[in-house]
Amino acid sequence: KDGSEGALVDLPPIERLQRELKSRENFIRYSAFDAKSTYNLYMHLKDRLLTMSWVKDLNLMDYYHMHMRPFGELLTDLERRGMLVAKDYLADVEQQAREDRQRHVQAFRQWAFKYLGADALAMNLASSKQLTTFLFGGSMNMKTKEPTEVEKVFKTPRADISDEAMEAYRERDAQLKALPRDDGEVDEPEMDEFDQMKAGELKVLCKEYGLKVSGKKAELQQRLRGHFQLMASSDSTSDSVIDDYKSMSVQDLRDACKARSIETKGKKKNDLIKDLRDDDSFAREISAEIMKNPQKDSSATYRTISELLEEAVDTGENDALKNILAGIREKNAEEPKYVDVTIKSLGMEPDKFTVGGAPSATADVLRKLAGDPFADPPNYGKAYEFFGGGQVGHDACVAFFSLTAIGSIDTMIANFLTSLQTLADH
Repeated sequence: KDGSEGALVDLPPIERLQRELKSRENFIRYSAFDAKSTYNLYMHLKDRLLTMSWVKDLNLMDYYHMHMRPFGELLTDLERRGMLVAKDYLADVEQQAREDRQRHVQAFRQWAFKYLGADALAMNLASSKQLTTFLFGGSMNMKTKEPTEVEKVFKTPRADISDEAMEAYRERDAQLKALPRDDGEVDEPEMDEFDQMKAGELKVLCKEYGLKVSGKKAELQQRLRGHFQLMASSDSTSDSVIDDYKSMSVQDLRDACKARSIETKGKKKNDLIKDLRDDDSFAREISAEIMKNPQKDSSATYRTISELLEEAVDTGENDALKNILAGIREKNAEEPKYVDVTIKSLGMEPDKFTVGGAPSATADVLRKLAGDPFADPPNYGKAYEFFGGGQVGHDACVAFFSLTAIGSIDTMIANFLTSLQTLADH
């Protein structure tokens, strides 16, 4: 932008460099210099090899001529002529490798499920960060001298989460919701449709039901909750709910204000109506707070906001409410774009660290944890003692053995099986 040279170098085609007058001389000098430098390097290495003994009266230069030059020619011949590749056979091997990988993945996830629950089924086994947190979370960073996280939430794309894991999440949430609460435990207010509405939608509904439209989002939500709960209560015919203020005379408005201890002196009809409506809004908000946490010993029938909104939609009197709720249901039916995967640490002690001082969970670390539980007799790794030995320790070593197998299979598939099939000439 300012005219200075950029980081990228754009070279023209080799033919132009060789033939154009402005670059021809430099091209010849560079080509000659490249060849001469290669010759100079050869002579320098030759002199050094001649002074290095090999066997008997021979030196390393003799070794170069006897072995390295023929080997170099063999490599070029191999590259020129190629070799036969049984693609059909490799395809069968790849299929078997992927099946073995899936079996090992299932084995590790089922073991980890005992410690992580549904999150084990969504855990990314190729993520060093997730594995490090799971194995060594809470251990000290050797460079910063600060403890690593014992529990960490990883925001994972839904596309990377299996359907099995999502079903496990749903079952877990349902079970947690069904658990009985202790008497001393304070119930958290349940989310309702108003919590999912935008401020603009809340104001539209307030206007539709003749409620005050000013205020913060939380105030609008409480105002609407109070309105629907008061409408459903036994005194739904009271003046505090049915807004007929405009049809009332000024004297009737003053009497209504006096009944509620609202000052009326010097106020006109519009001012009296505004005060009464503000008082109604306040009553609705108080009602919303009370109904949100109903007393356990109350004999009154409590209906949720969701039920009250459903009843309001069924009446067909308000299209705005119907459309807003339909949009919320459609959004709730969609799969989330991201899923929070929570990884809690097993609390193992690391013996290898990264350059930054964090615990390492590389393949060699996992192999030390696993050992060879299938040897005869079994050669258990470090995980055996950590989990107390016996069957529990054996199962842990088997799980880590599967984890190491996953990495080996991935390497074989990526570096050999697929590349040999796709890069082979026809």
